[in-house]
Amino acid sequence: FSAAGQPEYWWVMDESIKTFASALRTRNFVVIDGFLGNTKTKDLRNETGQSTTYTMENVRGDYVGWFSGDEKKHNWRMLPEYLSKVDTLITEMKEQCDELKAIDSRSNAMLACYPGK
Repeated sequence: FSAAGQPEYWWVMDESIKTFASALRTRNFVVIDGFLGNTKTKDLRNETGQSTTYTMENVRGDYVGWFSGDEKKHNWRMLPEYLSKVDTLITEMKEQCDELKAIDSRSNAMLACYPGK
Protein backbone atom coordinates (compact mmCIF):
# COMPACT_ATOMS: atom_id res chain seq x y z
CA PHE A 1 0.00 0.00 0.00
CA SER A 2 2.96 2.33 0.50
CA ALA A 3 3.87 1.97 -3.16
CA ALA A 4 0.26 2.82 -4.09
CA GLY A 5 0.41 6.02 -2.04
CA GLN A 6 -1.67 4.58 0.82
CA PRO A 7 0.89 3.92 3.60
CA GLU A 8 -1.75 4.33 6.32
CA TYR A 9 -3.27 1.01 5.24
CA TRP A 10 -0.22 -1.12 6.16
CA TRP A 11 -2.40 -3.07 8.61
CA VAL A 12 -4.56 -4.57 5.84
CA MET A 13 -1.62 -6.46 4.31
CA ASP A 14 -1.87 -10.27 4.56
CA GLU A 15 1.08 -10.65 6.95
CA SER A 16 -0.30 -7.98 9.27
CA ILE A 17 -3.75 -9.57 9.30
CA LYS A 18 -2.22 -12.98 10.09
CA THR A 19 -0.23 -11.49 12.97
CA PHE A 20 -3.29 -9.74 14.42
CA ALA A 21 -5.47 -12.85 14.09
CA SER A 22 -2.83 -14.99 15.78
CA ALA A 23 -2.56 -12.56 18.69
CA LEU A 24 -6.34 -12.43 19.00
CA ARG A 25 -6.60 -16.22 19.11
CA THR A 26 -3.81 -16.66 21.68
CA ARG A 27 -4.32 -13.60 23.92
CA ASN A 28 -7.97 -12.70 23.24
CA PHE A 29 -7.01 -9.10 22.42
CA VAL A 30 -4.88 -7.17 19.95
CA VAL A 31 -3.11 -3.83 20.29
CA ILE A 32 -2.26 -2.28 16.95
CA ASP A 33 0.24 0.53 17.39
CA GLY A 34 0.03 3.08 14.61
CA PHE A 35 -3.33 1.84 13.35
CA LEU A 36 -4.59 5.35 12.65
CA GLY A 37 -1.23 7.15 12.59
CA ASN A 38 -0.03 9.87 14.95
CA THR A 39 -1.60 12.86 13.23
CA LYS A 40 -5.00 11.24 12.70
CA THR A 41 -4.97 9.88 16.25
CA LYS A 42 -4.44 13.40 17.60
CA ASP A 43 -7.15 14.72 15.28
CA LEU A 44 -9.57 12.02 16.49
CA ARG A 45 -8.79 12.79 20.12
CA ASN A 46 -9.30 16.52 19.57
CA GLU A 47 -12.51 15.94 17.62
CA THR A 48 -14.08 13.62 20.17
CA GLY A 49 -12.59 14.99 23.40
CA GLN A 50 -15.50 17.23 24.31
CA SER A 51 -18.29 15.02 23.01
CA THR A 52 -19.03 12.76 25.95
CA THR A 53 -22.51 13.13 27.34
CA TYR A 54 -22.87 10.80 30.33
CA THR A 55 -20.99 11.50 33.55
CA MET A 56 -20.37 8.92 36.27
CA GLU A 57 -20.00 11.42 39.12
CA ASN A 58 -20.31 8.80 41.86
CA VAL A 59 -17.57 6.61 40.43
CA ARG A 60 -14.52 8.58 39.29
CA GLY A 61 -15.94 11.51 37.41
CA ASP A 62 -15.72 9.59 34.13
CA TYR A 63 -17.21 11.10 30.99
CA VAL A 64 -18.69 8.62 28.53
CA GLY A 65 -20.62 8.80 25.27
CA TRP A 66 -21.74 6.31 22.61
CA PHE A 67 -21.66 7.47 19.00
CA SER A 68 -22.26 6.01 15.55
CA GLY A 69 -20.20 8.62 13.75
CA ASP A 70 -23.29 9.84 11.88
CA GLU A 71 -24.47 12.37 14.49
CA LYS A 72 -25.10 15.58 12.53
CA LYS A 73 -24.65 17.89 15.52
CA HIS A 74 -21.02 16.84 15.92
CA ASN A 75 -19.99 17.23 12.28
CA TRP A 76 -17.57 14.32 12.68
CA ARG A 77 -14.62 14.01 10.32
CA MET A 78 -12.23 11.55 11.98
CA LEU A 79 -14.63 9.30 13.91
CA PRO A 80 -16.33 7.92 10.76
CA GLU A 81 -12.91 7.32 9.18
CA TYR A 82 -11.70 5.48 12.27
CA LEU A 83 -14.84 3.35 12.49
CA SER A 84 -14.59 2.51 8.80
CA LYS A 85 -11.02 1.30 9.34
CA VAL A 86 -12.12 -0.82 12.30
CA ASP A 87 -14.92 -2.32 10.20
CA THR A 88 -12.44 -3.08 7.40
CA LEU A 89 -10.01 -4.67 9.86
CA ILE A 90 -12.70 -6.98 11.27
CA THR A 91 -13.84 -7.95 7.77
CA GLU A 92 -10.27 -8.73 6.69
CA MET A 93 -9.56 -10.73 9.85
CA LYS A 94 -12.61 -12.96 9.42
CA GLU A 95 -10.67 -15.12 6.96
CA GLN A 96 -8.01 -15.80 9.59
CA CYS A 97 -10.09 -15.91 12.75
CA ASP A 98 -13.22 -18.06 12.81
CA GLU A 99 -14.51 -16.38 15.97
CA LEU A 100 -15.06 -13.17 14.00
CA LYS A 101 -17.10 -14.73 11.19
CA ALA A 102 -20.38 -14.27 13.08
CA ILE A 103 -19.91 -10.49 13.34
CA ASP A 104 -22.23 -8.75 10.93
CA SER A 105 -22.73 -5.40 12.67
CA ARG A 106 -21.37 -3.33 15.53
CA SER A 107 -22.71 -1.13 18.26
CA ASN A 108 -21.90 2.54 18.61
CA ALA A 109 -18.37 3.46 19.58
CA MET A 110 -17.84 4.25 23.25
CA LEU A 111 -15.82 7.42 23.78
CA ALA A 112 -14.57 7.90 27.31
CA CYS A 113 -12.45 10.23 29.37
CA TYR A 114 -11.25 8.88 32.72
CA PRO A 115 -9.94 11.94 34.54
CA GLY A 116 -9.91 10.35 38.01
CA LYS A 117 -10.38 12.30 41.20
